[in-house]
Amino acid sequence: MFSFKGTLGRRPFVIRMVILFVLMLFVGAFMTAAGVDFEGDAEPSGNPLFMLAGLAIQLGIFVCGLAAIVRRLRDAGHSPWWCLLFFVPIACLLIVFWLFIAPSRTPAWKAVN
Repeated sequence: MFSFKGTLGRRPFVIRMVILFVLMLFVGAFMTAAGVDFEGDAEPSGNPLFMLAGLAIQLGIFVCGLAAIVRRLRDAGHSPWWCLLFFVPIACLLIVFWLFIAPSRTPAWKAVN
């Protein structure tokens, strides 16, 4: 999950991104239930332990998503440097949706998962 090496086919990429999205929803719900509030205040409120745990889990999910995008870009025959667009909000969504439908350029027998 955290590996940036090799390639990742279209179906495993879609499955992985859906799982990571659902995990992010659960982490957000957990943080909300724990009383963590980031809205409108200069200082977030809530238990700092829950905030740190939630942020650590979100960081791990982010790294997994970035690794999947790099591997899928390589599989689609593009430079992994395109993942820098992952940090641009609208471009991130466009890249992910494009990678959902882009064909693989790596032969199936040569792909490394």
